[in-house]
Formats: sequence, structure tokens, C-alpha cells
Amino acid sequence: MLGKIDLQPDMIYGIDRLMCRSFDDWTRYVGKPEVQHSCDTFIQANAFPLGVRVGKLSEEGWLPIGFFQLWNAGETGVDTYPEHGEADRGDMLMGRMWPRAKRALIPEIVGIHLESEAMLNMGANWSGRTTREFGLISDPSLPESIPTPPSGAIADYRPQPKRKLVWLRKLWSMS
Repeated sequence: MLGKIDLQPDMIYGIDRLMCRSFDDWTRYVGKPEVQHSCDTFIQANAFPLGVRVGKLSEEGWLPIGFFQLWNAGETGVDTYPEHGEADRGDMLMGRMWPRAKRALIPEIVGIHLESEAMLNMGANWSGRTTREFGLISDPSLPESIPTPPSGAIADYRPQPKRKLVWLRKLWSMS
């Protein structure tokens, strides 16, 4: 898609993001993904809730934020990302390095932001992870591993940890 867009070397670009709130939501999506582009015409960003856009209305408006910022470092001479100490303002400082007329949204591309749990506080992980890891969780009610099949049934079989059983059981129940 980027190859079809007439990207200007003196601009910075951003995209929208959809907010996937949990690993369970992600596995449901992967099992039956929503189409983002259809009929060579429509862009459907509805698989998850749309994340917020950032725009300082008292200043210059919309800013592309850090999960996706695309610029040409060679052409602009901007080859260093602003340091702010945490992940909460450097991206905004970066976006402000371009005047508003040089910031553009690419609506044809939509990212999916993966969260391990619904964020109660914006920026919960900006100074290091405070939420649980994104991925499979262990289920203490399951056996420690899958029983070994009869000899010769599967040549390269390896017992799997119980957390994979949770994921397999969830995928199986979705089909």
C-alpha cells in the first residue's frame, strides 16, 4: 500500500489504530479476521474500537503518535528521536518537529494495538510493564502437559506446557 501512495519526503505520516483489549480478543480475531479492505474501494476499521487521535487544538492540531511515525530521515535531516525519559511525550515532540501542513494521516493503513488487559490508566506501561504480558495464560486446572501419544505415532512429539492447552481449547471452542 505504501508503494501506491505518493509519499512526500519532507513530511511525517501517521495511521489510525484499533485497540485490541486482550489476548482472547486477538485469538478470536485471528480465528475469523475482519476484512479491512473490500471491493477495492472500502476501508473498514471496525474489528476493534478505534484508538484516539492526538491533536492539541490550542496549538497546531493533529500529531502522528509513536506507535507509527513514518518520515524520511535522509531528506529531512531528522535522524534522532527526542528524548523525554519515558514513552509519554517523545512521540509528540517528534510530531511537532513538522509544521501541521507537513503531517499527514494514511487512512488506507490501520494498525492493531495489542493490550494484555483493558487499560484503566493511559500510559500504564510507559515506564516499563505494569500490566500482565500479552499472550497465553496458565490454567491450574489443566494437567502439566499433554499426555505422550503411543510410540511412533508422532515422530517429533514434545510435551507442551499447560498454557498452550488453554489456547488450543479456546481455538477449538471457536470453530
